[in-house]
Amino acid sequence: MTECKYNRCDGSGWFVPNSLNAVPCLCLKVRMARQKLGDGIWIEGGKVEVTETPLYKPGGVGNPPEIDRTTEDLFLRASYYTLRAHLRRALGGKMLDTDCLFRVTIVTDERLKNVFVGNESYAARSRKDRDYLQTMNSMGDLIGIESDLVVILLGYLGHTNKAAPGLLKEALMLRAGLSKPTWVAENTDILFQPDYPAYSPEVVYYMDQRFETVELEGFEPAPQPVTTDPEDVGLDDPPPPPARTRRAPEPKQDTKDDMGAFGNSKSDDMGAFGGGKKKRGMH
Repeated sequence: MTECKYNRCDGSGWFVPNSLNAVPCLCLKVRMARQKLGDGIWIEGGKVEVTETPLYKPGGVGNPPEIDRTTEDLFLRASYYTLRAHLRRALGGKMLDTDCLFRVTIVTDERLKNVFVGNESYAARSRKDRDYLQTMNSMGDLIGIESDLVVILLGYLGHTNKAAPGLLKEALMLRAGLSKPTWVAENTDILFQPDYPAYSPEVVYYMDQRFETVELEGFEPAPQPVTTDPEDVGLDDPPPPPARTRRAPEPKQDTKDDMGAFGNSKSDDMGAFGGGKKKRGMH
């Protein structure tokens, strides 16, 4: 049994506020949210300072959220860590507000390809493992109606695949047919443009008609300069070029109070949220 860092329960994850019904403690909901989002979002997203997000803003106890874009089709654009920081804050806040009943599935375009070609099907598993491993026999098993929201992370395909653009469009059309929202997330370090394996004019046109682009911002630390050990440089070798560094943007002045783990009075770790819109355009 772990200790409750919020001092609300005995470490079991449950407490009884009115001596009648046990309710999940915040520590349990945070653990469940982290497990569902995965360390790729939870830990990586914690490396960037994001005090607000245009994707979700809780409204406080007993009130509906001030901003909730988890019901919309969005095309998100941000660098690697900034994107994950916004996903952590928005989806974590949504899950805490719904006692982790909100069902979100986060997949990469590379996994979509694996499911599409049958690499995760029951038949593809060995007889020893097929009954013990999660299997996905079709795209519907992975991103079907059981998911309230699907987030597709682009940028994980490393070589050309003729099926990649078609399967991405098929995934989007599958979600549209179920009347379920989808977020497509572009890592701006690996642009979704004509030389990317999953890119096609048809996919771009489909998203232009149905998805709204949201530019996500955040403060990212400047990369550390690369240095060369003098012993690694020969006497006849030219001196190494100066390290290239990127100047970090100035952090925005935030005048709002820190309101808790995901920006409401139910939570205790993160700050407030803001919102903004930008109409998606062609790439």
